[in-house]
Amino acid sequence: MPKKILNLNNFSGGLNEKTTPRDIGPNEFQRADNMNNEIPGKLTLFGESVNGPYTSDIGTGGNPLLTLNHGNGLYKVTLDRDVDDESIGPNQYLFINDSADKTVRIIDITNESSGSLATKTIVYGNNASMLDMYTLDGTTRIVPTYVSGGSNTNKPKVFEYYNYSRKLGTSSSESITSTAELYSTEDMFIAPLRNGSVTNYSYDPDTLHDTHTFRPNSSSEVYLYANPTVNSSDQITNFSNLTSDLANYAAVDGRNYSSGYGSMAIMAHFSDGTADADGGAILVSTGYRYGLFCSLVYKNQDGLSEQESYPTFIGVANQDIEQEGTHADKHQKLFINLVGRLGNKANRVAGFKVYWSRIKNFIHATTTVEAKGNVGAKYLLFEVDYEKGLRLAGKDTYSIFREMDVGSDVHQFLYPQDSWNGATDNTSSFSYLKGAAISELSVLEPYTGSKKNTSIGRQGTTFKTSVMINRRLYVGNVSYYDDLGNLITKNDRVLKSMPNKFDYFPSNSFLDVAVEDGDEIVHLATVGSKLLQFKKRKLFIVNCQRDLEFVEADLDFKGCEYSYHVVSGPGFVAWINRQGAYMYDGQRLYDLDISKSGQARFDSFYGKLGGSIVDAGFSESQIAYLPESKELIIVNPSGQILKYDMKSESWSEGKNFDKNADSSNVITRASDADLTNLVTTDSGQLFYAIERNGSSPNNTVRLRKWNNDPAAFTANGQVMLKTKEYDMESPSVNKSITTVYINYKRGENILIRGFATRDGSQVTDNLVSGSTLELSNTTSEFKTQKINVSNSVFKHVNAFGLELYADSSGTVHKDFAINDIQIVFREKVGR
Repeated sequence: MPKKILNLNNFSGGLNEKTTPRDIGPNEFQRADNMNNEIPGKLTLFGESVNGPYTSDIGTGGNPLLTLNHGNGLYKVTLDRDVDDESIGPNQYLFINDSADKTVRIIDITNESSGSLATKTIVYGNNASMLDMYTLDGTTRIVPTYVSGGSNTNKPKVFEYYNYSRKLGTSSSESITSTAELYSTEDMFIAPLRNGSVTNYSYDPDTLHDTHTFRPNSSSEVYLYANPTVNSSDQITNFSNLTSDLANYAAVDGRNYSSGYGSMAIMAHFSDGTADADGGAILVSTGYRYGLFCSLVYKNQDGLSEQESYPTFIGVANQDIEQEGTHADKHQKLFINLVGRLGNKANRVAGFKVYWSRIKNFIHATTTVEAKGNVGAKYLLFEVDYEKGLRLAGKDTYSIFREMDVGSDVHQFLYPQDSWNGATDNTSSFSYLKGAAISELSVLEPYTGSKKNTSIGRQGTTFKTSVMINRRLYVGNVSYYDDLGNLITKNDRVLKSMPNKFDYFPSNSFLDVAVEDGDEIVHLATVGSKLLQFKKRKLFIVNCQRDLEFVEADLDFKGCEYSYHVVSGPGFVAWINRQGAYMYDGQRLYDLDISKSGQARFDSFYGKLGGSIVDAGFSESQIAYLPESKELIIVNPSGQILKYDMKSESWSEGKNFDKNADSSNVITRASDADLTNLVTTDSGQLFYAIERNGSSPNNTVRLRKWNNDPAAFTANGQVMLKTKEYDMESPSVNKSITTVYINYKRGENILIRGFATRDGSQVTDNLVSGSTLELSNTTSEFKTQKINVSNSVFKHVNAFGLELYADSSGTVHKDFAINDIQIVFREKVGR
């Protein structure tokens, strides 16, 4: 019979370990170690782990980072400015959790070939270990995971750039001005007005509080100055209590405008007496009171995305028409005034708003009983912007503040400048206060925010995972405060933020897909408007295209055990669990372990990743995405690597993740060293941090990255490639293998042998009898090596294949690559 040639020049099928060796695809292989088929028509070596751009141990002084939380604590963000000097960027950073100090440290990797440690840090509490970190509109949030038991000072934080000049409408040269340009850390909590309690906000914002709930000496930002003495000309002539209030509070910081606390007193009263006021159009009745409600305004770095705390009742405007049956309804004016101090507010707090509402059947509070009444709709009365000044509702312009001397203490006030009577600008003496006279209350700007206080942000509140869809933030596995002030932990609940208000989570704005099912939310992900809610056992796919979400799919055995078992890529989400690896593109779910023939490629995906081996198995494995090569990569501390090539839909395998033998890139570490989650930088590089051994202290942390370029590795006898067992499409006919041609380069320390089925038995032997064949081409050029197969065991075989294996010593060159293989054979005559 004439000779025939089998050409092997397509390796795109990748690894297939489950199908019998003779039945796998012609472009698949049984085994591979560090052989990558990502380049079409070629086999090359896997990459390696190398030092990242910041090569020092991470930490400060004598207290470096000691431990890592496996699969958590590293986050990449690109910001418009340098976090230390605020210079224009863009700048790329890695935020890394120092779990020993409960501090997030910031590494500048703008130049990915070098890096530096920023001086700014983010302190988030005292006993959290895991963090959820994310960036929305230039603001980075750091959310410590809830830790039960013990004292918990953990608070969700925001880190962002602020550039403001708090001058209340004055020129920047006046002493009232407080300026700042910096990156700083603030509480994420959209807090209402503070009061004198331990937490400064432990009250129900819906309650009609006693006027004295909010006072300067209780750290309240705003309060209502009750019962001012008003004369027949609607002038406040006696404000000794006011000066006492403000003087007491001013003493906190030596009455310095630009530092310390500050409080502003609102004065609100209707026209003096019980008669109609000339030009007044506001109905004043014994059956109603006009309540005042104050909210704090929070703005992000661009000053546009405004968030507002729930308006809190601070009191009612004074009126003389009070006695039912004696006083008739009249139309009067409302006089409002504002005096006080700006003080040192949180950088996020940009001002406050005061709303009015008619309260029917109002009953004043006592020292032991809260006020009562039926509160109507709330409308803006005025707002104070710490930069622009004061604006009355329905107006477009702002009035500036001026400095006036109240008693012996200097305070900031007042508005509006042209309605101030009794003194001129910047005077040090005056005889009375008379603020703006409002003839008609505006209803042009109703309060449209949440009717519930935000449930997330206070000390002890948290969530484990988050994702943004349609300008809402969805957070899962939550600890939050309910409407009754109870701290609630719900590991199967998703809370939703208000649209474009990413820190405001009303307690009644939640999504419960499955409750009390003994399964907790592990991770949230999104593709388009689809929310993927991963529990340990189940995956729920929720359509969030509209405000009313609905469940599209409820999939058993498609959940995941850890957040680091999920990765999001451009247009897809991929994940692993004990049953396999999966991908979802918004329309279809793919089982990546299933080949095109419909069969699994691994006996056990769980076992392939080490099974239950502690510190080296499935539980420690992590998944990431390599955007340049379009591959998924799964790694664990034992060195195991699985790569899924999304182009060819095939798998390959390596064994040397962060264990490379190249002395310039290796670090000394324990076999069970923890590593953070894997993050991808702007250039597509994969970064992580890993514990390493040191002399003092015992453990430090080093920043590392995965270099996907082929890398050398120490040869130790492992099988690098084992092909399919080829029956040459005639399994019943015996063949004689005559010649093997292999086209390759840099074949140092690589040996080749054959395996075959002969007379029903398996045999593995050298191609040349008694001679171990080593690939002889050690040049950087592709050359074809001809091997005459003289070993008789391959002369009468049903099927045949090749093994390439490493020598027991030496190094496999990084540039080793195989282009193609030809097997020359002669069929025997069938009998």
